[in-house]
Amino acid sequence: MTNDDARADGPAVVRKGPSHGPAVVVLDPQGDAKHDELPATWRGLTDDVGVVWWRLPAATRMGQLGDNLPTELAIGRDPIHLVGGGDAALLTLSLAARRPDVVRSVVLVDPPWKPDDVPPQDDIAPAGTVQYVMTSKSGHIGGRLPMGHPDVVAAVVRAVATAP
Repeated sequence: MTNDDARADGPAVVRKGPSHGPAVVVLDPQGDAKHDELPATWRGLTDDVGVVWWRLPAATRMGQLGDNLPTELAIGRDPIHLVGGGDAALLTLSLAARRPDVVRSVVLVDPPWKPDDVPPQDDIAPAGTVQYVMTSKSGHIGGRLPMGHPDVVAAVVRAVATAP
């Protein structure tokens, strides 16, 4: 697939909301937010916070995913809330571990492991900054709801609101 093919589905990154202040950065393994728009369920948040949506399938195809991701996304902002869904959970933790100076909190939505199955997060991020949101539902592919699902959005908002 060429870069032109990837662009046909929209950009790898969709940014909406204020350009300064708090931001929620979503690493979406399913690639929602096509055609330069956020999923409709996230749009209401952009009056108060910036939402930066990384469509990981497109980012990977276009070579736009790297170790400097949190730094690029945090320019001119308060520390960011980094949200990773499903199979992007490990990447989310890895990015947070590399740049704890720009990541305020980490929210893992339905990671492919149970929270009790991993060692304490102190080696990955400051204590209390990693939160798990479990929204899995039977009947959905892989048992996971998409990042644009209203239940996921509500759970992420609650997690971010209680972040240290």
